[in-house]
Amino acid sequence: MLEQQIERWPASPLTAAVTGSEVTAGALDPRPRQAPPATLARIAFELDTADPFDFIDIAHQHGSSFFAWQRGATGPGWIALGSLWQCPTTGPEGFERAQSFCSRIQEQAFGDESGPLLVGGFPFSPQSAVPHGLYVPQLVISRDESGRTRICFHRVVRSKSQLYEQIQELRSNYRKILERLGRPSLQPTQDRLHDSPVLDESYQSWCRRVQDARQAIVRGNLDKVVLARSVGHLAPGGFDPAATARRLRSNHPRAVTFAMSLPHTADRLAFVGATPEPLVEVDRHRVATRAIAGTLPRGASPADDDAQAQRLLQSPKDRHEHQLVVDMLARRLGETCTSIHISPTAVLRLPRVMHLQAHLVGHQPNPGGVIDWVRRLHPSPAVGGWPSREATDYLAAHEPLDRGPYAAPIGWVDADGSGQFFVAIRSALLQGNRATAYAGAGIVAASDPDAEWRETQHKLGSVADALVPATTTELLG
Repeated sequence: MLEQQIERWPASPLTAAVTGSEVTAGALDPRPRQAPPATLARIAFELDTADPFDFIDIAHQHGSSFFAWQRGATGPGWIALGSLWQCPTTGPEGFERAQSFCSRIQEQAFGDESGPLLVGGFPFSPQSAVPHGLYVPQLVISRDESGRTRICFHRVVRSKSQLYEQIQELRSNYRKILERLGRPSLQPTQDRLHDSPVLDESYQSWCRRVQDARQAIVRGNLDKVVLARSVGHLAPGGFDPAATARRLRSNHPRAVTFAMSLPHTADRLAFVGATPEPLVEVDRHRVATRAIAGTLPRGASPADDDAQAQRLLQSPKDRHEHQLVVDMLARRLGETCTSIHISPTAVLRLPRVMHLQAHLVGHQPNPGGVIDWVRRLHPSPAVGGWPSREATDYLAAHEPLDRGPYAAPIGWVDADGSGQFFVAIRSALLQGNRATAYAGAGIVAASDPDAEWRETQHKLGSVADALVPATTTELLG
């Protein structure tokens, strides 16, 4: 009986993972701690198969926190909804605050329930004016590759009796909660965006910036710097983040597709994208990352595409740009890992462009610590430049836009400190009637301004293809 299992639990703070009628519990670390002063219970139930992206609509329209994430077109995915506790990550002490916040939460959330315990991200620059944060969601709906779907509630409890009450209440009402969350909106009547992008920067201004960066590299101040630019797309009724995320997922079947709200914004700011680039993936002792750099457009035919891939592999400029990323990541992993494996350089083919890529995998002596790895690896030379400090200083002084979450780490952390953070490229910020799409290009001494402009055009096009204007139709009911 459930009541008998709860009565046998120790008197120290508890967490529970519940699946149907099965309950497991674990005693928390009794070491002294401050906030949060209560225990975090994780209470989970099996569901019929559901698409986590179906819950984006109602969260966005009601102004609730949400973060949807799916790996590949048919891979595992989840959506985190609501917020129990938050930690801002903007500012010079963002990583330190996040590490302390995660440690406190993890101390109070033991148990067998796996998956995201904290979700969110960091800004590209600590000085960003766009708010960012990590938070403990109120619930997470997840689906694995087989279609098995679960809903996990996070609840604050202070006693065994309160935990029992929460379990009984959720067991009786979780399907009603799910029905309220899942009332679908009508499908958008406008299938595709038809607009003329608003250039936030002219071609001439871009060329001058590339030339200035090349001169800084020739002077020896930098080896590489990644310049970003943005374009705006306008729709009278704004943009639909759920429909846009679904289209991104369909268009980019090998990427991680995401849609997330940004904290403390009154105008329902949403950020969507489909990124191929992991910053770091930590699975206890295993630390994995990937070096991605160098770009060419896809070929018009299979033969042309293969020829393009060979040009990319044989390009001195692109090989140099890519090797800078490999060297930096290997150096960072080598500071902690006892062994590192680096795969041969290969070509990553995406819908519009192709890149050079290499996988790096290390073994660390202590498990977890994904937030510390994010701190050490961000920004990689693939999105910032090299040397890192000099490149970020150069961007702070010369880049005319606030990247906000673009090219920044976004992801999740589990109860053991493992997790995944990806670099938020191929992305757009949805705000009011405007969608701002971003793209960057790595500049080295051999870079050509016009070629770099065309590269960013291809990348921006992959985002524009997925933007879906919203309708004025409200949720049914």
